[in-house]
This record gives sequence, structure tokens and C-alpha cells, in this order.
Amino acid sequence: MKLSMIVAMSANNVIGVANQLPWHLPKDLKHFKKHTINKPIIMGRNTFDSIGRALPERDNIVLSRTQQLSHDQIFLANNKSDALRMAEDFAKSRGSEEIMIVGGEQIYRMFFDDVSRIYVTLVDLIIDGDAFFPVIDYKIWTSVDHSERMTANELEYKFVTLEKLS
Repeated sequence: MKLSMIVAMSANNVIGVANQLPWHLPKDLKHFKKHTINKPIIMGRNTFDSIGRALPERDNIVLSRTQQLSHDQIFLANNKSDALRMAEDFAKSRGSEEIMIVGGEQIYRMFFDDVSRIYVTLVDLIIDGDAFFPVIDYKIWTSVDHSERMTANELEYKFVTLEKLS
């Protein structure tokens, strides 16, 4: 079972400001959907709160230390191993071979050493933020795919897929 992450981040690794994405990039949202549809997704409570709803056609697993989350379209996990076990079961039932980690900062850090692929939307911007993606060590990660630079809302960005070197 492949464990992957998907993230949009600035050139200085910012992924959020006040529990929100610091940009609106419609193609990035389509990119996110393309890579997460029909797969289990693992997210933290703050990420779920910022989205505000369960994402359709995905098994939404929310990792939270509190058990006070009541939503009929999400599955609550209280620790990493429970989240992974649930995700593996959902992936098998869907016939998927990939589990997606979708944020936020604490969840990315928790799973960072365990993933073998990262789908990155790299936004060419230096921005102040309060949530960051871990620093990627390019000695152990290599780019296996990338898009041309795109522009939206006066921001330049590109999609990059990274694979962990064996």
C-alpha cells in the first residue's frame, strides 16, 4: 500500500495562514481532487474544520485527540496507527493502492518519514504564515514529474511529484 502526501506550499514552505489556504488556485483544487478521488484521505481536525465538510467520493479520516467530533461522513481516529488501519481497510475495499495524507502541519510531520510520494503544488511566493510543510531533503527525494509553470490570481505555480529514493 503506497502512502502519499499532497500539499500546496509557498517557496518558504508555508501551507496556511489562520487555518486557511493563503491563495485560491482553481487548477490546484482540481489537481487535489484528481489525486485523492476514490482514495482514503487522512487529515487533522483543523484541516477538516477549515474545509468545513467531508469531501465526497473519498473516505475522510480525521485524526484528532478529542472524541468530540460528530459527523456522519467522517471517520474519527485517535492515533496514527488507528488512522492507518482504517485507511488500509478503506483502500482495499475501494481497490485503491494509495492512501493520501492531506494535512495540516502536525499530520504532515507525523507521517512525513513514512510516505514514499509527495504531490506538491509549489507556489512561487514568499509569505508569512503559521503552518508549514516539513523541509524536503532533495538528497532522499527526486522529482519524477512536473508541470509547466502556470499563472492564476497573479501567482505563478507548478505541480511536482516527488518520489523517495530507495
